[in-house]
Parts: sequence; structure tokens; C-alpha cells
Amino acid sequence: MQSLPFTVADLPLLSTLQPPDWQDITPHYEYYLNSPQCSPIKIMEGNTMVGVGATIRHKDTAWLAHIVTHPGHRKKGVGAFITQSLVDILADFETIYLVATPMGQPVYRKLGFVEEMNYVWLQGEPQQLEYDTTYIRPLEEKDKTVVYNFDIDTFGEDRITRLSQHWEKALVWDENGTIEGYYFPTMGEGVIVANNPTVGLHFIKLRLKTNGLTIIPLVNTAVHEFLKGLNYKETITAKRMRLGKERAWKPEKIYNRVSGQIG
Repeated sequence: MQSLPFTVADLPLLSTLQPPDWQDITPHYEYYLNSPQCSPIKIMEGNTMVGVGATIRHKDTAWLAHIVTHPGHRKKGVGAFITQSLVDILADFETIYLVATPMGQPVYRKLGFVEEMNYVWLQGEPQQLEYDTTYIRPLEEKDKTVVYNFDIDTFGEDRITRLSQHWEKALVWDENGTIEGYYFPTMGEGVIVANNPTVGLHFIKLRLKTNGLTIIPLVNTAVHEFLKGLNYKETITAKRMRLGKERAWKPEKIYNRVSGQIG
């Protein structure tokens, strides 16, 4: 097997690797190709592309994303080869994260990744719920530093490059001059972060008007119990895993995650 850079010419071949229970991976690889913070790779066996994966780099942390093995080449060590190839690209980073499905978890454990916590998928129909708009407003220039520091404190990572791509559509909860939470509807799956359940659940109610899927850290019992009360069903669980230095973060403040690619 050989690891090579993934190129635009490889995009049509992704359909042969597309997992049936995942969203279309092609737009993600288009993004990886166009982002200077990302490095997508392909694994070749002869003339066949048997696997793909990508790295996403922040200031001093990184993520592994969309690691996929061709269905006809599973149980041949392809997944481990992809993962190790990506880790090698990130040799200068102290901490590397990924979100692992049950199928991938044994592979990642063998490579030294350790489990941090579980994410849970809660699925239901969009809901037209009442929510308090008193303190919700568009993010303004003056808020950027506050939200940036809020994000670092919550996630334990410096993700300014990604945040800066979504300032224009972001909303904040401004309670008498204090930012108590924020919602980036266009960033990944629509990240919601809040200091308390009152703020987080009002943003959740806003988001549920158009999206019936919420993905949360299992430790956030407030949103978990709220959605279960609306008869939302748990459909998937996956593990956030880490290689390298442990970092302090606050998953209980996350009311909807960013994405599987950056937590």
C-alpha cells in the first residue's frame, strides 16, 4: 500500500468508498482540497484507491477526518495504514483527535488513541417551539474576541481559522452586556455553546425549527433529557478519542457539536 496526496481527479472515485449510512463525503473532500489547514490523502493498492482520510489542523491541535476504507478491502489493515499515515503528517502536533464509530474503535486503540467521552445522536422531526428572543442577536464585531475566548475555554483548542469563516451568520445570547452563549448555524452541524441550560435550550429550540438531528456529548444531561422528553430517539453513539496530550475542555457546555471532523 502507498499513501499519496488526494487530488481533484480523485473526487469521482469517492462514490466507490461512500459508506451507505454516512452523508455524502464528496463535499467534505472538496473542502479539504481547498483549505490550507487540511491535507487529504488516498491509499493506493496497485491502481485501486482502497482508502482515504484527511487531517484538519488548528493552532496546536489537529483532527483526523473521514477515514474510509473501500468495502472490498476491509480487514486488510487499510484503516490502520490510513490512520498512521495521517498521524505521521501531524508529527509536530501534541494532540490529535478523532470521532470513532464502533467499527473503527479497535483500530484506533491499537494505534494508541484513548477514549475521552461519547457523543450521542438524537433524531426526531423538526419542531416549532417557542423560544425567548430577548437576548438573542447577530454577532457583532465587538463580540468576536469574547466568542473566540469562549470557544477556546469550551473546546480546549484554538480554532480561529474555522470560526472566522462563519462570523456573519453567528448569533449570540447577550444578557445585559454579557455573552452567555453562541450559535453558529453554518459551522458544521450548527454548533451551540452555552454557559447554562436556559441559554442552551433556547438555542436548541431555535435550531429544531429546521433540523431534527442533534448530536451532543452524553455528559450534557440537560439537552439529552429535553430531547428525550420530545420523543427524540437515540440512533448512534460514537467515541471522541485522543492521541497525545490531554487538554482541559467543557463538554457539558456543548448543546450541539460542530461536526465529526472537529468535535
